[in-house]
Amino acid sequence: MEQLVIPILGIVPRLWDCIARHTSYIRNLQENLNSLRDAMNRLKNQKNDVKRKLDLAPIQQMRPKEEVIFWIQSVEAMEGQVTEIVETSTQEISNRCLGGCCPKNCLSSYKVGKRVAEKLTAVERLGRIGNFNEVTDILPPADVEAMPSRPTVGMDLMFENVWKCLREEDQVGIIGLYGMGGVGKTTLLTKINNQFLRRGTHDFDVVIWIIVSKEYNVKRVQKDIGERVGLPFPEDLSQASCAARIFSALSNKKFVLLLDDIWDRVDFPAVGIPFPNSENRSKVIFTTRSEAVCGRMEAEKKIRVECLGWDEAWDLFQKMVGEEALNSHPEIPELAEVVAKECAGLPLAISAIGRTMSSKKTPQEWNHAITVLKKSASEFSGMEDDVLPLLKFSYDSLPNGPFQSCFLYCSFYPEDHSIDIEELIYHWLGEGYLVGYDDMNEALDQGHHIIGILKQASLLESGRYGNVNVKMHDVIRDLALWIACECGRKKDKILVKAGLELIEAPEVEKWEEAERISLMYNGIRVLPKIPTCPKLVTLFLNDNRGLERIPNGFFKSMTGLRVLDLSRTSIKEFPMEILELVELQYLNLSPWCKIAPSLKDVAALLQLEILGEHVIAAINYNDSTMMECIEALTSVFKTKASTSEEENTEDFLASSSEKVQDTTDEEVEEIEAVYIRVLSHPLNGVLRNDSEFHSGPEVIGRPLDIPMDYLAGIVGENITGLKEDMAALSSEFNIQRSSRAMPSSINPPLITPQQQASSPPLIIP
Repeated sequence: MEQLVIPILGIVPRLWDCIARHTSYIRNLQENLNSLRDAMNRLKNQKNDVKRKLDLAPIQQMRPKEEVIFWIQSVEAMEGQVTEIVETSTQEISNRCLGGCCPKNCLSSYKVGKRVAEKLTAVERLGRIGNFNEVTDILPPADVEAMPSRPTVGMDLMFENVWKCLREEDQVGIIGLYGMGGVGKTTLLTKINNQFLRRGTHDFDVVIWIIVSKEYNVKRVQKDIGERVGLPFPEDLSQASCAARIFSALSNKKFVLLLDDIWDRVDFPAVGIPFPNSENRSKVIFTTRSEAVCGRMEAEKKIRVECLGWDEAWDLFQKMVGEEALNSHPEIPELAEVVAKECAGLPLAISAIGRTMSSKKTPQEWNHAITVLKKSASEFSGMEDDVLPLLKFSYDSLPNGPFQSCFLYCSFYPEDHSIDIEELIYHWLGEGYLVGYDDMNEALDQGHHIIGILKQASLLESGRYGNVNVKMHDVIRDLALWIACECGRKKDKILVKAGLELIEAPEVEKWEEAERISLMYNGIRVLPKIPTCPKLVTLFLNDNRGLERIPNGFFKSMTGLRVLDLSRTSIKEFPMEILELVELQYLNLSPWCKIAPSLKDVAALLQLEILGEHVIAAINYNDSTMMECIEALTSVFKTKASTSEEENTEDFLASSSEKVQDTTDEEVEEIEAVYIRVLSHPLNGVLRNDSEFHSGPEVIGRPLDIPMDYLAGIVGENITGLKEDMAALSSEFNIQRSSRAMPSSINPPLITPQQQASSPPLIIP
């Protein structure tokens, strides 16, 4: 009997658990239903979050993962199922008696309760599955990438000619489009590229657009091609290895390679491009200004891109000028035809001059335009003979003021370079082009106004990142460099070798007559030991990451230097000769440059009157000498601020000297107060709003950039006493005083009458 009882007793708990679980479906129906509603709401929110991320995928060149798409579909299916169960369960609960405690039909209530419990488990499981780390994958390169374009005028026949070669003539593998600058070669190539976007118009595997530009660089072309075929190349990968990978990738594809703006032969084997032929049926189309380049490129078909015929040119000119200007006076349409004819059918000239004339609404203005154009254009033989004088009309029509010099300044940057607008305006400040402003915000606004005028005149265009930067078309840059050399008459006046990947600086002989030198964005490691360039006003050495030192005596002959940019180099030692550059107005030692001038250097610059209204200086608080300097400067600033103009200078200098010698802990706290105050200066924008640069003692003890306050506001209106004040300060630190004369006037613009004004020097470490 005992043997029977024990097994039975063991079964009873299990049986009870089973009964309890099933009865819980009935007993906990309301509770489970509420949990199901909550879980489903959470799952819906989770699905919406994932879908928002997926909506960004096309913008970010990404694609949704398949598992994510399946999960969203599962959630949406679950929504319908849960909705139906909730309705059924709600009805079941409403049919209960005794206040909803006792079901009328236990079997029905059991079935509904079980479905609710099971669906709750399923919803919670879907929620766990939906916790994706990544919801998208990198989108593979598109077969064709759309290029921004505008409606073309007068190119239909040339387009059909090229398209026929692409579709029907297998024996033609390389096609050259040649013509003068600004004639519309890139526009035609863009139209060809975008035609491939239409499905069914071609059977090519991939269409690749590459900008080659004047300074052809194999590695850059390889990098651009690699990105289009999904082959990212490490920086240290050799040119030969890149070529082998490109060749392997393209050999298995029927491709179209569009090369824009070629100035010399592109070596296909060196890049890794398979030669197009009748077997692979691939195509290469390129644009160039020279028919000779077509020969060197072995083009099997050469197509000259001609200037527009009269009907097309007149149509384009009317669009550029606009109906408002053309209809503003009865005589203007006839005069406009004369102006349009002077453009000689060149689309770039028509666009630039047309936009310039869009604001001219009197016959006198149009007659003047005709006179200027007739005197400037002689014959249509080339860029220097015809195109540049035509484009120069837009330059000559700029408003009075600094616009022309500011425009020419943009040509010192590399070709096809997106120029940072803020950096450009600071350069203009250093040159003295911007005048008549009360604070830095007004100066920046003035700079943006100039850029807006230049963009409206089609002399500048938006850069890669819209309103953050600007760029010059290569023809317009050629125009600016030509004008800066006095229309080619003084070619040694400027030396611009920007972005050419130079390893060494140009020979010292090329520096002698130069007034402005731009060697930015190169790989220069060595500078000429002692160049002789007494006329030099501007020197750009920035973005030469391998440049580590400035030779002794390098600045010896540069007595008139106003703008010096050493930013983003690896120079480690502050060149003390800079303290002798008494005309210097702009010194950039900003990020990546390893120079950190001490306040002793800053004090010396102040003594020379090189530092003016706006100063930025890197201060190392770990250097006791620098702490002495900042204490001394603080004492001078605070003493001078409370000193009236009638106060005896000798008394002031004596009190200032005592403060230097008797610095107290309280004065160190005052230094912190100065730091807190100067952070509100408009120039703190130079610090890029770095959150680390905030007030408080915790910033002390680390290198930081401190924008010194507007000196005129600190020392009062008596600026003439500043030199003597700083001379007294510098004598405390044995800083030798320069015997050179102080700057008395602004350096004249590149090509405009001299302007006598004063401008604040600017130092950016």
